[in-house]
Amino acid sequence: MRKLWTKREISIIKKHYPESDKDYIIKILPRRTWTAILRAANKLGLKRKFKGGDIGHIHLSKMDNLLKDTPITYYWIGFLMADGHFDHNSNTIGIEISIKDFKHLKKLAKILNVPLHKRVRVLKYKGNIKKFEMVSIAKSDAANFKKIIKKFDIRKNKTQNPPLNMRFKNKALFLSFLIGYIDGDGCISKSSGHSYKCTIECHYSWKPFLIKILNKFGGIIKSIPPNVYISKRGNTMACISRMAYLFFLKNKSKEFNLPILKRKWDKLDTWKQSKFGNPLIEIGKLK
Repeated sequence: MRKLWTKREISIIKKHYPESDKDYIIKILPRRTWTAILRAANKLGLKRKFKGGDIGHIHLSKMDNLLKDTPITYYWIGFLMADGHFDHNSNTIGIEISIKDFKHLKKLAKILNVPLHKRVRVLKYKGNIKKFEMVSIAKSDAANFKKIIKKFDIRKNKTQNPPLNMRFKNKALFLSFLIGYIDGDGCISKSSGHSYKCTIECHYSWKPFLIKILNKFGGIIKSIPPNVYISKRGNTMACISRMAYLFFLKNKSKEFNLPILKRKWDKLDTWKQSKFGNPLIEIGKLK
């Protein structure tokens, strides 16, 4: 028995069918198959704006930009490694974040040449309802997807299986990746006094990954790497607490012209010299 189309579903088709990605349309119409969507769109007189249907759209995408060995590429790979998802079944890369970072995600959307989508996420907990405005992108491209997951060791079920065999050709690419990862899973907040710290929190299974990444960072700054541990909540945690190291990363983001999340890193600009010393002096040693 066919399910009647609701006003909301028809509204979604009118809005997204002409230009949005096929996988995204299917995602926001979970009760419908692509065949059913095509049939409904035809009755509404709608047409896809890309010749050859979604094949044409795939050729217009620029997922191959994520294969370039540039600091900006590695920054976005780090960001996607933290907050993104890699669907091995549909060869899709996607990410959904808070609407407050709309402008940030727009930069990635431009690199990949994909549209942005907004939605309201509703969560119910103990009788309370909370609504969150979200923004997302999603893109399928089988050929380039396979190259990307191979290059960056991105495995199926990324949450449970972190990449442990990533390779970096130079320090610039590694530091760019780390900065991007911090923008995804890190939080820069006030510590004691006038100092700041960066706390990284991720799934418990990512402990080996975080140890490996921070050990490499420790080698670059010639210091003992931050401790990585499992929190009481069962998540993997680490904290970069020395201001010099945070300023070092921010300075590198400027040097590499990375599209960092300013709402996080600009907090460091409010720092004032205190009894903890002047990290700017120590930075000179971190070249």
